[in-house]
Amino acid sequence: MTPLDSTMRAAGRSVGAAILMVAAALPLHAGDEHPVEIARIDLPAELGRPLPENTLKLFRAAVDSVSRRLFVAGILTPHLAVLDLDTGRWVGSIDSELARGYKYLDTDEMSHLLFIRDGSNGSLSRVNPEPGTVDARIQVPARSGALLCDGERGLVYLLTPEPPSFRAYREETLELAWSSAEMGTGINSLVPDPETGELLVLDGGQRGPRGRIYRFDPGSRSITGTLTFELPPGARAGRVFLDSVGRRIVVTVGSREIRTLAMDGSAIASYRVPAELDLQSVALDADRSRLLLVAVEHPKGEAVAGVGGHLLVVDLETMDLVREMTFGRKLRSIAVDAATGTAYLPNGDASTVWKVDPGEGRVVALRLGDSAEQVLPVDGGRRLILNSRLGGSYLMAWAVQSRRLETLEAGTWPIPMRYLDDGDLLVVLNAWDGTLSIFHSRELDEAPATLPLDLPAGTTDRLPDLAVDAGRRLAFAAYPEHAAIAMADLEVFSPAGVLEVPGAVAGDTGGGPGQLLLGVDSRADRLLAVEPARGRVIVFSIDERRVVDAARFSPAKTGPVAADMVWVDEQRHTCWVGRVELSTADGSPTGRTLPRGDRIFAADGARDVYWVAGTESRAGESVDILIALETGSLRETGAWTLGPADAVHSSFAFVPPDRIYRARMTVVDLTAWAILPTSPRPIDTVPRVLPRPE
Repeated sequence: MTPLDSTMRAAGRSVGAAILMVAAALPLHAGDEHPVEIARIDLPAELGRPLPENTLKLFRAAVDSVSRRLFVAGILTPHLAVLDLDTGRWVGSIDSELARGYKYLDTDEMSHLLFIRDGSNGSLSRVNPEPGTVDARIQVPARSGALLCDGERGLVYLLTPEPPSFRAYREETLELAWSSAEMGTGINSLVPDPETGELLVLDGGQRGPRGRIYRFDPGSRSITGTLTFELPPGARAGRVFLDSVGRRIVVTVGSREIRTLAMDGSAIASYRVPAELDLQSVALDADRSRLLLVAVEHPKGEAVAGVGGHLLVVDLETMDLVREMTFGRKLRSIAVDAATGTAYLPNGDASTVWKVDPGEGRVVALRLGDSAEQVLPVDGGRRLILNSRLGGSYLMAWAVQSRRLETLEAGTWPIPMRYLDDGDLLVVLNAWDGTLSIFHSRELDEAPATLPLDLPAGTTDRLPDLAVDAGRRLAFAAYPEHAAIAMADLEVFSPAGVLEVPGAVAGDTGGGPGQLLLGVDSRADRLLAVEPARGRVIVFSIDERRVVDAARFSPAKTGPVAADMVWVDEQRHTCWVGRVELSTADGSPTGRTLPRGDRIFAADGARDVYWVAGTESRAGESVDILIALETGSLRETGAWTLGPADAVHSSFAFVPPDRIYRARMTVVDLTAWAILPTSPRPIDTVPRVLPRPE
């Protein structure tokens, strides 16, 4: 990277002021102007990705060893990716019609049907993979547990804490065939016994010192026996497996122990996962006499929750560890190809499926999925920068004139991004590294400079926020898990200390963006730290590095909590938090709220309007809307529907004088609109419309 010193020492000016500097006045009145779509860029197609339909935030995988297919589901997207097990190539996708939710999968290798339990919305679906269609769907209890296909009987079993706890559905119609309440409401795991035709059903609600496994006959629909085994006092068993070759039972005990039992329940051997690891999933490969344990490193110090993925291979005969492999992060589950013993591990937040040979220790990354989480104009709008976090840690740079897409490397989880137009500096917070990457926007092909922060790297999924004081050449990174803000001096390129946020909720309290947000009013010497869900504002003096005020507002008025819902109007010394306007002087509400839409993303000084984004329902479909509001009166002067919204809120940007850009995160596209007069305009002044992919 070129030296930063001379550029960083240039006189600063407000980013907001730069946005407002447009040469000609362009008044906007209702009906005078409207947006015209001028380009849509399919980013995965530009990147050469294998599948046109996105699978994001990978969650579960299921194998059909007979038809040689692997199915992978994501939490944020409806499409299931399909992998050819023999070639190792992605060959297609199936629309599950389930947009956002925890999708649990199981396959019937006799009928080659796929079944999905939606743990978020309470449904059970049958999918025919050959045409790729959802043939049936029923409602089931949302808190349902284990799902198991019984191809011999043409049944699908479902365990649920709601009585009757054991339910059998016909594969052909998904009608309830029968149910049983005999085993109580604590049953949580089951496995077939091919030798007897019975099911082993674990009572996970039973605490030690004695655990319980029922032998259940689906033919007579009755308990034929009860197996008991020793448990530590107060402990519970979580999963049950059957080694049908060696005729032994495997149970997980508590959060770290795996035990083998004889068929009468007597103990054989055990293995304890190391204390520094959190056990995520277990698979049994009976044909090769091994257990496969998926674990991640327990977060402590500067570790990040979910990182440090481990695959532990344990000999089923001796319960000794025979191999340990380290790779990936957010490894939630494992699926095993019974024909080859190959394991497949979906990497939740990196859009990669790891293909592992547990015997030889070979690991191959199968790339899948992308995300487009922010769109940020740089270099006068000549390039647009997008970041992919859940789709793998990288940046995309779209050159508007040449229509070329480049990828850039910053750090792990590059979010958020901010731009200093004075000096053309792109500042990226690498959330899980605790560093800033700084690019010159005109020299993006050069490696960025890396600036460490005075806070530990992120330790949870609670996404940080980033704000820049362009006048003082300071960057502020707010990490909610630390309840603190790290400062970085962009003039001398060094960490600049930490501001504690009094009263903020620290620790790992659940993931998601928008929990601690920042707004900078450089002209007023104010930094606002906002907890939208709690309606709290802490006001700092930037020059004095101390808290000078605090205020509260109604969190119900802010609208949906999300990333980038803070926008500062330095001309008026106000800070918008979603739909609510606050004074940057003391953080108090001004009394003004947006009459429509969710958040301001730009001010248009030439038209004297705020550009506002939001979502609304049209005929049962969620659509993105664009609204123009007069900055003073908040009177609506224009509103337009921009088409289907994303599962996660879209990101918008404005490039003066007349360009609006939208990035949809899970659809992974970038769309450009021109704000044009309704009067006819020569066709050659409108950029060519990109063809939509077939």
